[in-house]
Amino acid sequence: MPEISSPEAAGSRSDGAAGLFPGFRSSAATLLNWLISRVPEAGPRRHVLAVGAVIMVIQLVRIIQRGVGDFKLHWTIGGYLIRGEFLYGNAGWYRGYGGTDFPYPPIWGIVHAPLALFPRAVAQTLLYPLYLIAFVVLLEVLNRLSLPHLPVDRKRKFWLTTAAVVLASRFLIRDLPECGVNLALVAMAWGAVLLWRARRDRLGAVVLGTATALKCTPALFIAWFLWKRQWRIASWSAAVALAMSVAPALVLGPTEFTRTTAFWMHNLYRGASQTDPLESTLGPVSVQNMSLKGALARYLMHVPEGHRSRLAGPLHIDFLELDAETARLTINLLFLVAGVGVLALYRFRAGRNEESMLWEAAGISLMILLLSPITWGQHCVGVLPALFLLVRAHDSGRPLERWMYAFVGVWAFVLLGLNRGFVGREFTLLLDSYRLQTWLIAGLLGVTLRCRALCLRPEWASASPHIEHSDVTPKIVPLSRPAAEHS
Repeated sequence: MPEISSPEAAGSRSDGAAGLFPGFRSSAATLLNWLISRVPEAGPRRHVLAVGAVIMVIQLVRIIQRGVGDFKLHWTIGGYLIRGEFLYGNAGWYRGYGGTDFPYPPIWGIVHAPLALFPRAVAQTLLYPLYLIAFVVLLEVLNRLSLPHLPVDRKRKFWLTTAAVVLASRFLIRDLPECGVNLALVAMAWGAVLLWRARRDRLGAVVLGTATALKCTPALFIAWFLWKRQWRIASWSAAVALAMSVAPALVLGPTEFTRTTAFWMHNLYRGASQTDPLESTLGPVSVQNMSLKGALARYLMHVPEGHRSRLAGPLHIDFLELDAETARLTINLLFLVAGVGVLALYRFRAGRNEESMLWEAAGISLMILLLSPITWGQHCVGVLPALFLLVRAHDSGRPLERWMYAFVGVWAFVLLGLNRGFVGREFTLLLDSYRLQTWLIAGLLGVTLRCRALCLRPEWASASPHIEHSDVTPKIVPLSRPAAEHS
């Protein structure tokens, strides 16, 4: 493979890592390059993989002993299906009189029904390898998508991927007890993007439509394709999602399927039509819910004593005390303005192979987390694509702005340094009550939107990375594409 190396390339990469301080002009990127080029290749890699294996084993032991995570809810709804009971018979978990995962559609019970044939611990253990499969698939998909624009040699690829994984590790570890179902949904959505880029629209639509049927949030990718005038994959994905959503009727029968679907849709409508922003589909918004709507309500409204969004004690501070209706209108207005801004930024039609599409897709993954009314820590594995692209952009010498490096430093300090293992559960809940994680995800969205704008500039693509041995020959596809590209 060709070797791309020059003093100018190294210099451009150093300039891109200007860092947090004015005097830190080039040392950060230079130090990173120096370390990666000199560490023994096999030993440190084995150590990193060993740490990952230990984490997975520890979580597996916790699963077997204590049944942590929401898998029990998924397993329960599958059991209802096997026993012929109403899938949402115990709906209202957060209201204190049951325990069914009713925000998920009926097909969720179909998928988990085979696992309900086994005891909970056995079923969760059997599903556990899904996490590793989804993790490897997602990283491979991200690498293939980014390689033509952000090429990297094999040695650096491992360490840059490790850096992105470490930055997202808080959320990745949280999805382990869920056996990687959220990671799998992210991998499916991005796999559809890869298939679309390869002009395999039908297969991509099957993958994206399946993800959307399993959980509604990937539908934002369908809306994105529609906005980009990619009619085929958008329409076919919607058709697949609809077909799979009605597929449970073959198992439940028309009458029971109608009853189950009506109950599910009623609960979704009830949550979406709440006039109090501190209420969601599952009842009162808790401090662990990272939804942007709940975060804004936390700062706009007075949170009463005993509410799930308020941490007991003197460290709770109310900022504004708007009534529920005024807060709701304010939040809706903010969403409208932000939505119009994003639509305007994404309005340009782009070719399948353009780098801007990757940054846009990363933004979609983050918007799913922010706009969803229920966003737990395990859902936030959707931050990995944006962090992956950001790390690769830095290594490829792209002219990232100084505030982006400062933001990554704050991200690492809050999510890695101030986690429960170091500061304790109570302090972690205090930080959660101020929605720091939500604001960090919103900040990461800002970074991806800015990178999307920067990648359209000539100086962005002119930076030449140093590649000792690339997996494939780097190829930058011209911005101009034939008209058939957008059909």
